[in-house]
Amino acid sequence: LITAAKLAGLKLFYGSYPITPASDILQMLANYKEFGVLTFQAEDEIAAVTSAIGAAYGGNIGVTGTSGPGLALKAEGVGLAVMAELPLIVIDVQRAGPSTGMPTKVEQADLLQAYAGRSSESPVAILAPATPAECFTMAIEAVRIAIEHMTPVIYMSDAYLANGAEPWKIPDAKSFAPITVTHPKEGEKFFPYQRDTRPLGPPWAIPGTPGHAHRIGGLEKADITGNVSYDPENHERMVRLRAEKIERIANDIPDAVVHGDSQGDVLIVGWGSTYGAITTAVDYLRKEGKSVSSLHIRYLNPLPKNIGDVLKGFKKIVVAELNLGQLRMLLRARFLLDIQGLNKVKGRPFKIAEVVAKAREMLS
Repeated sequence: LITAAKLAGLKLFYGSYPITPASDILQMLANYKEFGVLTFQAEDEIAAVTSAIGAAYGGNIGVTGTSGPGLALKAEGVGLAVMAELPLIVIDVQRAGPSTGMPTKVEQADLLQAYAGRSSESPVAILAPATPAECFTMAIEAVRIAIEHMTPVIYMSDAYLANGAEPWKIPDAKSFAPITVTHPKEGEKFFPYQRDTRPLGPPWAIPGTPGHAHRIGGLEKADITGNVSYDPENHERMVRLRAEKIERIANDIPDAVVHGDSQGDVLIVGWGSTYGAITTAVDYLRKEGKSVSSLHIRYLNPLPKNIGDVLKGFKKIVVAELNLGQLRMLLRARFLLDIQGLNKVKGRPFKIAEVVAKAREMLS
């Protein structure tokens, strides 16, 4: 996050309420004031998310972090950021639930909450790192997408990743592309919902800029002018524009890559921290000559453009996830394919043997 702020030339604000297993982010960032980082321990989850929204409105990188119960409390605030179309990053370090559940145990059961856990049609971008090292690169990606597309981004980590580790080569700072930030300047013609024609994001105006005063808040906005509007045609147009804005993110993300052959008998699909078990299981089966591949999805909304073609290249598909089938449900609904599930909700990650056994079952 600090690297992303440097690449964007902005200050980083992190507003959070302590919650296992996300508290370490707040504790860690509090040590980096010399990098222009401002941390704020809020009195509750709602104050945490709205403080980050305020920071984003003020032209900073606004970030808040939590776990599943806190994401539920932040839902209305995230909806406000959807309506105001502000670049907000929400980190969800998932744990076993529901309610306070098992705070120190892992689960991947917040996906549907991240996808649709707000009132009305309120789409957001969703990313999920697969390894501890990817937590670094995907945090930069979350900030980039939030700023370029003027949207909230939910970053799905989990307790297994949060407490995991791996060897990590410190990257060359020069290898990172800058994150382009544009604020309308005094004297420029300005309409708060005059959209960029490519990513569809509105301008990011800094409060107090002369000539750029406009209405803010959660009420529906008139297209272009941003005035409060109850016009039915305008409402549908704005709902569709906000949805299309998220879909266009697919133009700026990489295609999903299959581990193994691009076509075959069985494809194991995963996301998040299941990467290690799935990939190792596939390598084990392929050494035996089995036609098994894997697909790990890091961009969950929108999905990479080639996902449909990849899925159709396999006779059988199974989604392995630490919930009762949330990604599987989304993929089945989107692509109308008979997709099976390997599901575990014991507060523990997959064992390689569990993934191997499921693949053998499908092959037989």
